[in-house]
Amino acid sequence: MADPHWTSYVGMAAGAIGAISGVIGGILGIVSYRRINKLKSLDLRLELRKAVKDLYRKHREISELVDYADRSRAAVMAATGRRSSGSMQIWQENIEKDLQYLEGVKDDYPAEEADFTELLPEELESQLIEVHDKEQKLDELASNYKSEIALDDETRRDIRRRHGG
Repeated sequence: MADPHWTSYVGMAAGAIGAISGVIGGILGIVSYRRINKLKSLDLRLELRKAVKDLYRKHREISELVDYADRSRAAVMAATGRRSSGSMQIWQENIEKDLQYLEGVKDDYPAEEADFTELLPEELESQLIEVHDKEQKLDELASNYKSEIALDDETRRDIRRRHGG
Protein backbone atom coordinates (compact mmCIF):
# COMPACT_ATOMS: atom_id res chain seq x y z
CA MET A 1 0.00 0.00 0.00
CA ALA A 2 1.16 3.50 -0.79
CA ASP A 3 2.35 5.99 1.76
CA PRO A 4 -0.65 8.04 3.02
CA HIS A 5 1.40 11.29 3.28
CA TRP A 6 1.16 12.11 -0.41
CA THR A 7 -2.62 12.44 -0.18
CA SER A 8 -2.29 15.26 2.32
CA TYR A 9 0.08 17.09 -0.07
CA VAL A 10 -2.40 16.71 -2.91
CA GLY A 11 -5.19 18.04 -0.67
CA MET A 12 -3.12 21.05 0.38
CA ALA A 13 -2.23 21.83 -3.24
CA ALA A 14 -5.87 21.59 -4.27
CA GLY A 15 -6.85 23.88 -1.42
CA ALA A 16 -4.20 26.43 -2.40
CA ILE A 17 -5.30 26.31 -6.04
CA GLY A 18 -8.90 26.78 -4.93
CA ALA A 19 -7.97 29.80 -2.79
CA ILE A 20 -5.92 31.33 -5.61
CA SER A 21 -8.70 30.79 -8.13
CA GLY A 22 -11.17 32.31 -5.66
CA VAL A 23 -9.03 35.44 -5.29
CA ILE A 24 -8.55 35.68 -9.06
CA GLY A 25 -12.28 35.20 -9.59
CA GLY A 26 -13.02 37.96 -7.11
CA ILE A 27 -10.61 40.34 -8.81
CA LEU A 28 -12.05 39.53 -12.24
CA GLY A 29 -15.55 40.02 -10.85
CA ILE A 30 -14.66 43.50 -9.59
CA VAL A 31 -13.03 44.41 -12.92
CA SER A 32 -16.10 43.15 -14.81
CA TYR A 33 -18.43 45.07 -12.51
CA ARG A 34 -16.52 48.30 -13.14
CA ARG A 35 -16.53 47.70 -16.89
CA ILE A 36 -20.24 46.99 -16.89
CA ASN A 37 -20.89 50.20 -14.94
CA LYS A 38 -18.82 52.17 -17.44
CA LEU A 39 -20.73 50.62 -20.33
CA LYS A 40 -24.03 51.25 -18.57
CA SER A 41 -23.06 54.89 -18.03
CA LEU A 42 -22.04 55.20 -21.67
CA ASP A 43 -25.33 53.65 -22.84
CA LEU A 44 -27.35 55.93 -20.57
CA ARG A 45 -25.38 59.01 -21.69
CA LEU A 46 -25.96 58.17 -25.34
CA GLU A 47 -29.64 57.50 -24.76
CA LEU A 48 -29.99 60.74 -22.80
CA ARG A 49 -28.25 62.76 -25.52
CA LYS A 50 -30.56 61.25 -28.12
CA ALA A 51 -33.61 61.93 -25.94
CA VAL A 52 -32.55 65.57 -25.42
CA LYS A 53 -32.13 66.07 -29.17
CA ASP A 54 -35.56 64.50 -29.74
CA LEU A 55 -37.01 66.78 -27.08
CA TYR A 56 -35.69 69.90 -28.82
CA ARG A 57 -36.90 68.60 -32.21
CA LYS A 58 -40.38 67.94 -30.82
CA HIS A 59 -40.40 71.36 -29.20
CA ARG A 60 -39.68 73.03 -32.54
CA GLU A 61 -42.29 70.89 -34.31
CA ILE A 62 -44.96 71.65 -31.74
CA SER A 63 -44.23 75.37 -31.90
CA GLU A 64 -44.79 75.19 -35.65
CA LEU A 65 -47.89 73.04 -35.13
CA VAL A 66 -49.41 75.59 -32.74
CA ASP A 67 -48.78 78.35 -35.28
CA TYR A 68 -50.34 76.27 -38.07
CA ALA A 69 -53.36 75.38 -35.89
CA ASP A 70 -53.84 79.06 -35.02
CA ARG A 71 -53.82 80.08 -38.69
CA SER A 72 -56.14 77.18 -39.53
CA ARG A 73 -58.65 78.12 -36.85
CA ALA A 74 -58.55 81.79 -37.84
CA ALA A 75 -59.31 80.85 -41.46
CA VAL A 76 -62.17 78.55 -40.48
CA MET A 77 -63.66 81.12 -38.12
CA ALA A 78 -63.42 83.78 -40.82
CA ALA A 79 -65.10 81.45 -43.33
CA THR A 80 -67.96 80.75 -40.91
CA GLY A 81 -68.33 84.40 -39.92
CA ARG A 82 -67.22 83.84 -36.32
CA ARG A 83 -63.83 85.54 -36.37
CA SER A 84 -64.79 87.87 -33.48
CA SER A 85 -66.75 85.27 -31.53
CA GLY A 86 -66.23 84.31 -27.92
CA SER A 87 -64.94 80.89 -28.93
CA MET A 88 -62.25 82.55 -31.07
CA GLN A 89 -61.24 84.72 -28.12
CA ILE A 90 -60.99 81.64 -25.92
CA TRP A 91 -58.95 79.96 -28.66
CA GLN A 92 -56.55 82.93 -28.75
CA GLU A 93 -56.19 82.85 -24.96
CA ASN A 94 -55.39 79.12 -25.08
CA ILE A 95 -52.88 79.70 -27.87
CA GLU A 96 -51.13 82.40 -25.82
CA LYS A 97 -51.12 80.18 -22.75
CA ASP A 98 -49.64 77.26 -24.67
CA LEU A 99 -47.01 79.44 -26.37
CA GLN A 100 -46.01 80.82 -22.97
CA TYR A 101 -45.81 77.27 -21.64
CA LEU A 102 -43.62 76.22 -24.58
CA GLU A 103 -41.31 79.18 -24.07
CA GLY A 104 -41.07 78.64 -20.31
CA VAL A 105 -40.60 74.88 -20.37
CA LYS A 106 -37.64 75.23 -22.71
CA ASP A 107 -35.68 76.79 -19.83
CA ASP A 108 -36.05 73.50 -17.91
CA TYR A 109 -34.49 71.42 -20.68
CA PRO A 110 -30.92 70.20 -20.40
CA ALA A 111 -28.52 71.94 -22.77
CA GLU A 112 -28.93 70.58 -26.29
CA GLU A 113 -25.20 69.88 -26.67
CA ALA A 114 -24.57 68.60 -23.12
CA ASP A 115 -22.39 65.49 -22.86
CA PHE A 116 -23.42 64.43 -19.30
CA THR A 117 -19.99 62.93 -18.55
CA GLU A 118 -20.01 64.17 -14.97
CA LEU A 119 -23.24 62.37 -14.04
CA LEU A 120 -23.42 59.04 -12.23
CA PRO A 121 -25.61 56.27 -13.68
CA GLU A 122 -28.37 57.02 -11.16
CA GLU A 123 -28.34 60.71 -12.14
CA LEU A 124 -28.37 59.78 -15.82
CA GLU A 125 -31.42 57.60 -15.23
CA SER A 126 -33.20 60.43 -13.40
CA GLN A 127 -32.39 62.91 -16.19
CA LEU A 128 -33.60 60.42 -18.79
CA ILE A 129 -36.90 59.96 -16.96
CA GLU A 130 -37.35 63.73 -16.70
CA VAL A 131 -36.68 64.18 -20.42
CA HIS A 132 -39.19 61.45 -21.26
CA ASP A 133 -41.77 63.12 -19.01
CA LYS A 134 -41.23 66.42 -20.83
CA GLU A 135 -41.53 64.64 -24.18
CA GLN A 136 -44.78 63.06 -23.07
CA LYS A 137 -46.23 66.46 -22.14
CA LEU A 138 -45.22 67.81 -25.56
CA ASP A 139 -46.82 64.79 -27.22
CA GLU A 140 -50.07 65.47 -25.36
CA LEU A 141 -50.01 69.09 -26.48
CA ALA A 142 -49.32 68.04 -30.07
CA SER A 143 -52.15 65.53 -29.94
CA ASN A 144 -54.58 68.24 -28.80
CA TYR A 145 -53.58 70.56 -31.64
CA LYS A 146 -53.70 67.78 -34.22
CA SER A 147 -57.25 66.99 -33.17
CA GLU A 148 -58.17 70.70 -33.42
CA ILE A 149 -56.69 70.82 -36.93
CA ALA A 150 -58.73 67.72 -37.81
CA LEU A 151 -61.87 69.53 -36.61
CA ASP A 152 -60.95 72.52 -38.77
CA ASP A 153 -60.47 70.23 -41.75
CA GLU A 154 -63.89 68.68 -41.15
CA THR A 155 -65.45 72.16 -40.98
CA ARG A 156 -63.75 73.03 -44.28
CA ARG A 157 -65.23 69.92 -45.90
CA ASP A 158 -68.66 70.89 -44.59
CA ILE A 159 -68.28 74.41 -46.02
CA ARG A 160 -67.27 72.98 -49.41
CA ARG A 161 -70.24 70.60 -49.41
CA ARG A 162 -72.68 73.38 -48.58
CA HIS A 163 -71.30 75.66 -51.25
CA GLY A 164 -70.97 72.96 -53.89
CA GLY A 165 -67.15 73.07 -54.02
